[in-house]
Amino acid sequence: MKKRDPIGRLSPMSGTNLVVVAAVAISLALTGRAYARTYIDIDAPTIKRMPIAVTMPIAGPGSNLEDAMFLYRTMTAALDASGYFSVLNPAMFIEKQGGLLLGQFNLSDWTDIGAEGLVKMGYGVQGGMVVVKLYTYDVVQGKTLLSKQYSGGVSDLRYMANSMVNDVIYAFTGHAGLAGSKIAFVSKKTGTEEIYAMDLDGSNMVQLTYNKTINLTPVWSPDGTRLLFTSYMQRNPDLYMLDLRDGRTTTVSRRKGLNISPSFSPDGSEIAVSLSFRGSPEIYLLDLQGRILKQLTNTSDINVSPSFSPDGGKIAFVSNRAGGPQIYTMNADGSDVQRITFNGRYNASCNWSPSGNRIVFSGLSDDGTFDIYTVAPDGSGLVRLTQNQGDNTSPRWSPDGYYIIFVSTRDGDQQLYVMNANGSNQHRLVSTKYDMSSPSWSSRINFKITIR
Repeated sequence: MKKRDPIGRLSPMSGTNLVVVAAVAISLALTGRAYARTYIDIDAPTIKRMPIAVTMPIAGPGSNLEDAMFLYRTMTAALDASGYFSVLNPAMFIEKQGGLLLGQFNLSDWTDIGAEGLVKMGYGVQGGMVVVKLYTYDVVQGKTLLSKQYSGGVSDLRYMANSMVNDVIYAFTGHAGLAGSKIAFVSKKTGTEEIYAMDLDGSNMVQLTYNKTINLTPVWSPDGTRLLFTSYMQRNPDLYMLDLRDGRTTTVSRRKGLNISPSFSPDGSEIAVSLSFRGSPEIYLLDLQGRILKQLTNTSDINVSPSFSPDGGKIAFVSNRAGGPQIYTMNADGSDVQRITFNGRYNASCNWSPSGNRIVFSGLSDDGTFDIYTVAPDGSGLVRLTQNQGDNTSPRWSPDGYYIIFVSTRDGDQQLYVMNANGSNQHRLVSTKYDMSSPSWSSRINFKITIR
């Protein structure tokens, strides 16, 4: 039996990975879907988690209990981490005789324990390939929402589980899930500030840098294949790029002074970054090899933290040109600079939403703590999302724009939290003994990360 790599160290997609992709891409809903109904309105001001039951896969010929448990645990953790579901404890289950299809089990066994949704799976091995049949039900109305088959190698189980979770989320919300995306962050777990990545439920954590110095602000490329970050590995805050497909780190900018707060353009072909080799930190546009394409700001003040609008036409950034740091926007060529924050004396760490209609930032509140706010690109509609919960900083949007990840000290240490875009459902992502900072959220990744 093939050994599963617990941290997913690298290689480009294998043949079995391609089989999984093909299965996910072409599998049809065999019985029926109820997508016309929105079971969970993810655009609502508040989202009530749906009680959902997930049963252990029914084992078929050649199946392995350990792999079936891995599939079950990965799926339930990802469904819970989505914020849309409350996964019921199996100790509550009363089903005594149950098959996979409607008519083969009693719906009342599930409604009696409060379940509104139900996920059942069949698991087997055929010709050396794992085959999983997934069924998703509305048990209140007795409807099949999804019936689909997935196949791949044993080493592909995590990717298969993420694909199934995203399909389950789509069945209930009409919106694709984010299982399979990654969170990059900085931690002092080893005594120095190194960069790590993990799944949304906090599992599958892997260390990405090993240079035993200060590493800062990891930023994903739009396709999730690369990370930009600043590191002091050469005793200066220089800009580097890590290719997660082959583990290679290349130097992007080693100019004198600061090379900090990078941001990829929406198509991944250019980088906005703050450089101070000519004096005060200014924002420049670079190509991926680090060549300067254009200087975008030209002041005697500090200009940092650029963030592209989703269409690439504008950039939000932080500047102290009016005194304390505030949020500004400009055209991608540096023209038409507009200040958009006027409340508070210290606003920083801005990030433009994937929908383009909001900019999130961290601001110093009147009570002396930092909180998370969003504002429209024209400066209207300021909304405060956190309050009276310690310092809340470094907000970043999820790739679909429905969530915000941020750093909070509400429980003492600096830890990562996630909330819905409207500020609801704030919860700690993972509990660690070490400070965590500078989160960045990737798109869904369908390859295995490697580090040399």
